[in-house]
Amino acid sequence: MIYSIDWLKKEIETEKQPEFLFFWGHTPKREDDIDKSCFSQWFPSPFTVEGTVYLTAEHWMMAKKAEQFNDDEMREKVLYSDKPSVAKELGRKV
Repeated sequence: MIYSIDWLKKEIETEKQPEFLFFWGHTPKREDDIDKSCFSQWFPSPFTVEGTVYLTAEHWMMAKKAEQFNDDEMREKVLYSDKPSVAKELGRKV
């Protein structure tokens, strides 16, 4: 099945109640488990885009925000921060 906005609208129009997955937090309840916490932007899951490593999605968002505003200094600080909370705090300074 492919989910889309059109699919969701049809579900609602036919009075079907879509299921939602609510989550909070970025730390799994048990070590070495993958649970709904993996959907958090703060979940530690490093990835590389065009040669740049981002520790979390939060790092990526804050680095891209700095890029958008040509703030190279803040972008570098975001990329070298070791925690998503620090990346977010730096992003607020852009």
